[in-house]
Amino acid sequence: MKLNMSVFYDWLKDFHPTAEIRSDAIEIDTVRLFSNNMTPKSNCLYIGKLKDLFVNGSDKVICTHNNDILILDTDDEEDVLNSVLNAFEFYSKWDNALLELLSSNSMLQDFLDASETVLKRPIFILDAGQRLLAMSQNYPLGSVDAQWDELIMDGSSNMEMIVKLNRTQPERFLRKGIYTLDDSFGTPHGGQHYNFFVNEKWVGKLVMIDLDQKITKGETCLLTILCQQFDKWFHAHIQELDALQQDRLLCAALANAENDNSELVRSLNIHGWSDTDKLILIQVNAPYQPFNINTHFCRTINHQFSNIFAVSFRYSVCLLCNLSLMNKEKTFQELLPLLQAGKYYGVISQEFTMTDSFQKNYLYTEITGEYCEKKAGKLYNGEDYIMKYIFHEMPKQTNADLCHPALRKLLEYDKKHHSDFVQTLQVYLTCERSNVETAKALNLHRNSLSYRLAKLQELLEADLDDADTRLHLLLSFQFIEQ
Repeated sequence: MKLNMSVFYDWLKDFHPTAEIRSDAIEIDTVRLFSNNMTPKSNCLYIGKLKDLFVNGSDKVICTHNNDILILDTDDEEDVLNSVLNAFEFYSKWDNALLELLSSNSMLQDFLDASETVLKRPIFILDAGQRLLAMSQNYPLGSVDAQWDELIMDGSSNMEMIVKLNRTQPERFLRKGIYTLDDSFGTPHGGQHYNFFVNEKWVGKLVMIDLDQKITKGETCLLTILCQQFDKWFHAHIQELDALQQDRLLCAALANAENDNSELVRSLNIHGWSDTDKLILIQVNAPYQPFNINTHFCRTINHQFSNIFAVSFRYSVCLLCNLSLMNKEKTFQELLPLLQAGKYYGVISQEFTMTDSFQKNYLYTEITGEYCEKKAGKLYNGEDYIMKYIFHEMPKQTNADLCHPALRKLLEYDKKHHSDFVQTLQVYLTCERSNVETAKALNLHRNSLSYRLAKLQELLEADLDDADTRLHLLLSFQFIEQ
């Protein structure tokens, strides 16, 4: 196990160390007594006396690593050596325990329990939906702050605080390594934060709360070591965590109209979206590209747009756009070049809110998209194909036969007598009962058409002068085609 000088500064505090630490590299894994003929190694902590290193030095003990030094208020090298060996034994035992937990498929809570004697501060870990995964067990209600109490009781932090923090510091989701945040959100304590990523995707975070504003550099080193083990845990358990990820939640909402979308809505709320925001779905396809480029396209969209959440769903990309955060015109203006570059086209849903069905709006784009031109770099409005959508959806809403009964009888007559009165009726109604236009469309002489229409009127048990009857018949042709 590798440590740094700041860890030994904390460990040797009973010797009242004076420190001059510059590099503080985490690379020390052994210890030696200083000798004049030694060759220094970068992984070794050396113990000696000041007089061994400096002409006018005293008998005080000095610990050195590279250019970092600790001067201790003692002349007992053996006592210091034993203390450093105890440190290696203590932290190595902890490190071995973490490795064993990792190999035995343990939960995050087990890692925190095993670290309570090493990092004696309240720590909690959240998933990407800001739900609690684990927290230090030695801090009951009332021992830390209101945020900590909410984690204990509700399994999540205060929603208002999370939304405010996400809006003012969205860059925090991109930070690597240990970092601190400006404490201006009503929490009495600061702390150190660490983000977890899998395949460059943010999957969770850890916070160690600084109750006394005295987190040391040594504690930061130990927290880094712990977080590195958590990184491995997240990579090993990503499939389990996927069920909690925002993309999985959205995909579940798109796939099932009966899905409970409360976790998805909550996740979007955390990222600053409101229940009443105007949303649209855009189904994006690239007919001339392999669908495996969709993941890269999603990452590009999610990185460049703050008002779009992109997921790969089935063989398409689905874009959930918040038009309350950026208006439609600007969103489309910035989106179109990316569609063109990726040879994608998109179909736009109607506007809706989070209280509406995500699946219904996705199916709207899927069905209307069957009839668009499918030209790369274009966005097609589903409303332009609304009649096709209606014809597709209407039969699903009832078990009744929606076709006009007179048309059914006419179909049977044509089949029996090998005639084509159904086609004549469809063209006649489509041409708005214009004899001239109907004759042209059917390539018939006007007299021939007049005879056929007269015969049609005898066979058809319907009043073509009634507007509702004509509409029903026109819709019936579409139902038959479906």
